[in-house]
Amino acid sequence: MATKKRLAIVDAFVIPVLVAGCTTSRRSVAASGSLRIQSIRWSDVSVPGAVCHAAHPIHLRNDRAVIGSPPQLAARSSRLVVQESGVVYGDLNGNGEDAAGVLVSCSTTAGTADGQLADSLVIFTADGGSLRVVGTLAPRQPANPGLHQSPYFDDGSGALRIDPGSITVHEVWYGPNDATCCPTMRATTVWAFAHGSLTAVSTTPTGQ
Repeated sequence: MATKKRLAIVDAFVIPVLVAGCTTSRRSVAASGSLRIQSIRWSDVSVPGAVCHAAHPIHLRNDRAVIGSPPQLAARSSRLVVQESGVVYGDLNGNGEDAAGVLVSCSTTAGTADGQLADSLVIFTADGGSLRVVGTLAPRQPANPGLHQSPYFDDGSGALRIDPGSITVHEVWYGPNDATCCPTMRATTVWAFAHGSLTAVSTTPTGQ
């Protein structure tokens, strides 16, 4: 996986999803007044274009999408692969209704670790019967022009946690002498959720 280095707050948009085997949308779900976020087939949702440097939402099908490369990345690859790679649930609003954090990676079509460009955690809620994006999180390793590798989220058990009012993520960072295979640095970031948006409140390097 790979990453951006800043939070992007994304406005809500109509998100086609698959629930119990049928296609639905924000409008039809809202009419029914009920949406169980655990029932959504995350392999077939739309994610913000920001997860892979795109200007428009990206529609996944069977976990992935292939998109044209934006101009700033055209020299590396003519196409980019967007891949959903896991989901974590937790009660972000503190109202007994789970939110979902969906891991999404962005890479070139080279199929190697050097092709990893971005790693994101897209936060969805379904409050009021409508699926919406409340934010897109990215690892927060400080920019270093000498590094060509991208940091990413640790997706091990317990490494990503959604609690009432906060999200805690563990990140994997590259040191200046690290090979692509072997990042040696770790960090933990805590994000606060208030008034419908997410803000990073601390990032703590935790060593190797």
